[in-house]
Amino acid sequence: MTFILLDAIVIPAAIPSDAAEQAAFAQLVTTVVANPKAKPGTYCHHGLPLVHHAVRTGNVAALHLLAQHGVSLTKPFRDTVDGTPARHTLTPLEEALLRHDIGMVTALFDAGLDRKILDQHDMDKPPYRALLRAPTEPTIGLVDALLEQVSHLSPGKEDELAGAMVTGFVRWKLSYHALTDHLLNRIRSTTARQRVAADALNVMTGSLPRNLFPSYHRFVPIFLNAGAFVDGHGDEGVHGHVMCELLIRMKPSANRERTLDLMLAHKPNLHAEVSLSSYRGGWMTPFVLAIRSGDRALIERFIAAGALTDGRFETVLEQIALNPGCLTGLDEKGRHAFAHVQQRIVEEEARVLAAAVEEALAAQATPASVPARARARL
Repeated sequence: MTFILLDAIVIPAAIPSDAAEQAAFAQLVTTVVANPKAKPGTYCHHGLPLVHHAVRTGNVAALHLLAQHGVSLTKPFRDTVDGTPARHTLTPLEEALLRHDIGMVTALFDAGLDRKILDQHDMDKPPYRALLRAPTEPTIGLVDALLEQVSHLSPGKEDELAGAMVTGFVRWKLSYHALTDHLLNRIRSTTARQRVAADALNVMTGSLPRNLFPSYHRFVPIFLNAGAFVDGHGDEGVHGHVMCELLIRMKPSANRERTLDLMLAHKPNLHAEVSLSSYRGGWMTPFVLAIRSGDRALIERFIAAGALTDGRFETVLEQIALNPGCLTGLDEKGRHAFAHVQQRIVEEEARVLAAAVEEALAAQATPASVPARARARL
């Protein structure tokens, strides 16, 4: 799945505001709304609608006055930036979100802004586009303020919005690591959290051919810890699936190496058989894929992580015997890599055999008359 690329929203310049200006503007609003012939909905102050001016100056008192007299709190306004009309119109709530003004976000809803405007999950529409197109990362407090408002609508809405935000951040390839982790932890439903993490991981993995996600290695542990899964695979299979996709889609790079280091630290099953949409040869495993790639350094990393210990070399031989097609069409590097693996398997077999012989000799050397507990101690 491709990412959606959108231009950022330019934040209009802030308006300096002190106590005197706040009082003067509140008096102006009082005069306007008290005049039955005035039209507060179209009245502007210094070129700005009254509500937008109140938001930009943080004038909560004026905002409440306007709301009490029926002035719309949702009407968008197209500002002028450096003499050019802005590309996007902005609602008062969007302006507050762009400025990370948690107090004004809360004040808008306290003044009567309908919370139902938050009851939609299209991140490319107001007000959520302000979070995705903002030039700076939203704060956790700002997002929590929105989720708090959504929680008043109905049970479960908070989880739905948190999941939609995570998916939106991934589609817009926004590297919001801490915020993504925070949102996933806020989702109370385990099933919903796992589904969101799985969808986000699948979308992000699809970007690997172009290395679109420079911080991919930071997100993999977050999504796996949240319970991300891959349809048709168990707990072990999801690690194998992600690792295979990583090796197939992503070119060797420092980013890929960091991701592999993090995944190997979780002791994944390197022989988990997974089905891949990007590989038409049936099932695949990370270890067999390393052989196909001809990357001896990667093979050694897998062996160092325990790919052949504790009898796992027998698993490799059985898998290849059951599905010989997994190693067909190898190039020269692949054939050399396979020969290297065969040599390492022979070495591992010899080590296991030597250990077994040594154990047997030790058992024979222990007199049968010695109690079992003493023999075990020996």
